[in-house]
Amino acid sequence: GAELLVGNSESPSSIIAVRSETPSQSIHDYAENQLRAAQLQFSKEYNYRPWTLTGEEVTLTDWSQLGGPYDIAYPILAALRHAPKDELANIYDEIVFHRGRRAWVPQEEVKRPVEIMAPDNAPLWAIWERELIRINQRVTHWIAEHQRDDGQFWGGWNDDTFIPLGFPSMPLLGDELTRKAWLRLYDGLEEAGIFANGYCDIWPIDPLHITDFIASRGLMLSFGLGDPDVIERELKTSEQYLKRVTETNDRLEKEGAPPVIGNPEDRAREDITLVEQMESEILKYSNAHLNWYFGKTPDLDPYELADVDALTRRMRDMVLRCDSITEFDFTRSMIHTDGQGEGIGRYELIAAALGGSLQGRVGNDPPSIAVSWSGEKKIEDLARLVEYADTKELRIRFYNFTDDWISTKARVWRLESGNYIFTNEGFDDELSKIPVKKEAHRFSQFEHWIPPKTPCRWVIRQIEPIEREKELPDLAIGKGDVRLTSNGEMTVTVHNVGGAPSQKTDLIVEVDGRKVAEAAIPEMESPSSDFIARSGKIRFERIEPGKKLTVSLDPENRVD
Repeated sequence: GAELLVGNSESPSSIIAVRSETPSQSIHDYAENQLRAAQLQFSKEYNYRPWTLTGEEVTLTDWSQLGGPYDIAYPILAALRHAPKDELANIYDEIVFHRGRRAWVPQEEVKRPVEIMAPDNAPLWAIWERELIRINQRVTHWIAEHQRDDGQFWGGWNDDTFIPLGFPSMPLLGDELTRKAWLRLYDGLEEAGIFANGYCDIWPIDPLHITDFIASRGLMLSFGLGDPDVIERELKTSEQYLKRVTETNDRLEKEGAPPVIGNPEDRAREDITLVEQMESEILKYSNAHLNWYFGKTPDLDPYELADVDALTRRMRDMVLRCDSITEFDFTRSMIHTDGQGEGIGRYELIAAALGGSLQGRVGNDPPSIAVSWSGEKKIEDLARLVEYADTKELRIRFYNFTDDWISTKARVWRLESGNYIFTNEGFDDELSKIPVKKEAHRFSQFEHWIPPKTPCRWVIRQIEPIEREKELPDLAIGKGDVRLTSNGEMTVTVHNVGGAPSQKTDLIVEVDGRKVAEAAIPEMESPSSDFIARSGKIRFERIEPGKKLTVSLDPENRVD
């Protein structure tokens, strides 16, 4: 230590200064402590930075204001004064003083050089798609790994719903961590009672923020394809809001006014309230996604990637606009989450790897994608580019960055029932060049092997249709629908979540591979006509214990 003299030289005062044995650590601790106030204020500040409006220069020597948004600025400057190389302080300095709301790389720096390792024959579209997937996966995994037990992230129920909206590609590319996190968010929202029994009854609240709660909920039908819990949650909302919209339209009819149908133009009407308009928009939203799942929507226009180079450039630009500071802004900064709805290359990744589009905020356009994926160990190792998709044909390019063959599972979303020829183009081995005939239907899944470091194409083309109804039954058992008590009593809930009534079928219970019980499942109506959930319970008095319990629904595939 040392004695430090301060003040008047003739009558100085003194303080004892204690020198740290680890000065660098002390400086780091000082910066960390200073930044705590800035971090807390930044996470709750809605990007309000008054100095960007007034033009003032924020410095430590000329304070114009204290508190509020200035609690973001001054601690950063204080930390940098003594720790100019502190990583966190420099990140916040860049975000707060030099970048815009979403912390994208400034336009003048977008053309910065980047080094990417890739095989010489890798197509540019594949290289930039891989980088975009890597960014999306880093961001979504950080978010998923920091999800609270109740399903929220950090922005609250109102705003966290924008995260799945901004990053919908990852679950459909086979990222299970992200898929489960997005589904858990809406499970938690329901458990919290915000949309209890299908209806949002929280007041006071404005209609805009009620619709925020379900901003991305239609996507859950795609992420939880065939899950009765997900589908029946949407059915409850349709049922509840149909009652209210019907009451509104009955009143309007008596007044000689046109019905409210959930169109944006209705917002200007003076004969309905904002709440009545909001209710009609929610009903339209839920019904649109349910009707898509039931197979009741018209065929989509063909999807065709007209300009590969243009899409490649857009993917490249999104990668270059996103650096470690941008990723920090989407994750560790924990700033309000309603700014996440555009994601990072959201539209480009959907167009390239999935082929089509996915809904926007409370969007009535159901999924128009051509294909979804699962099964790869590392999603980023396989680049895919959907070139064309309609109801009878699907063409996809691939590039496998690894030294080994990669297996992926492709689920087709647009193809009508029929017999198809599956052809590989660009393969070196003769066996893979032989066309294969397979039967395919909507949502059929096929395993496909892609050779290492070889640009190739997969073509699926219908050779003959199979007559089959578009609207089909869909019997399902949810994750909590099999209940077994300690005395061996078992209850199984069976749902029909499809677009048509189901026929009679069977349910079989096996223990350790032995059939121990069987029950008949009666015919069951479809929810598609009135949007009311359909389910039934099967009870068994005693099921003998064992190591493995298996419940098989419709084992002979009687229900089409």
